[in-house]
Amino acid sequence: MTTTFKTLSIDRIEGNRLIFSGAQLKQAVIDEKNFPSDITEVLLSSFQPINLIIRPSSLNGQINYIVGENTTGKIIHLFDSEIHHFARIYRLEEGAQIDFATPDFEQADRDFNLQIDLVGTNAKTNWFLSALVDKKHSKVYDISFLHKSGHTFADMQNYGVIIDDSKLFFSGTSAIFENMSRAETHQTAKIIIFDDKAMAKADPVLAIHHNDVAASHAATVGKVNSDHLFYMQSRGISELDTKRLITKGYLEPVIKFIDDAVVADQLSRKLEEAL
Repeated sequence: MTTTFKTLSIDRIEGNRLIFSGAQLKQAVIDEKNFPSDITEVLLSSFQPINLIIRPSSLNGQINYIVGENTTGKIIHLFDSEIHHFARIYRLEEGAQIDFATPDFEQADRDFNLQIDLVGTNAKTNWFLSALVDKKHSKVYDISFLHKSGHTFADMQNYGVIIDDSKLFFSGTSAIFENMSRAETHQTAKIIIFDDKAMAKADPVLAIHHNDVAASHAATVGKVNSDHLFYMQSRGISELDTKRLITKGYLEPVIKFIDDAVVADQLSRKLEEAL
């Protein structure tokens, strides 16, 4: 099994901005560890669909990503256990349509802040997060969608599993400002708790300042359905294996977004090992 994605070298630098464009974004890895220390902005622009894996670095401070007009495709965030604080802003220009996927199965503490600004007409985003927390770790995810133009769309889906004496918090804010007609925003947050000492919270927030819009949110935090556990155990599956199967079924779908077979396999094995 070989990787099909190539790590991008620095293409163009204009002041504090990096520029990546064109066909090089088709199947590529952007490793922020390779960025010059003074970079604060990254421009992604392509007429062909982009397919990116971004490996964040803690060496840089706040980095703003600008997704150029009519750029479409997907962006995957891959974290290692050393990234404890993460803050990024994505700005989607007119016609930009990006799916984001973030699998986070690392045994680590995480303070995650991400904001997506939909600044151009017909900008669209779908956000998918799967998080596993164990061994007394704490993970906090604060994700915001800001609709700064009409005729924009955003859907946020956060899924989490928490085991042991750990903490998991989802905070999602979706804001549609005045005069942003035909904007649409949705949120779903679901967390499964396996242990009594675990702490979890899902806090979806809608800030709607216009009438001609569509918006919804849903949040579920709770233990595994006891009937499901009984059903599987009555068929000879142990309690531990039952929890493993439920967790995999809950979190593994995010991996389907990753087209690099090596990376997808590594994530599947990481999830297995964590359980």
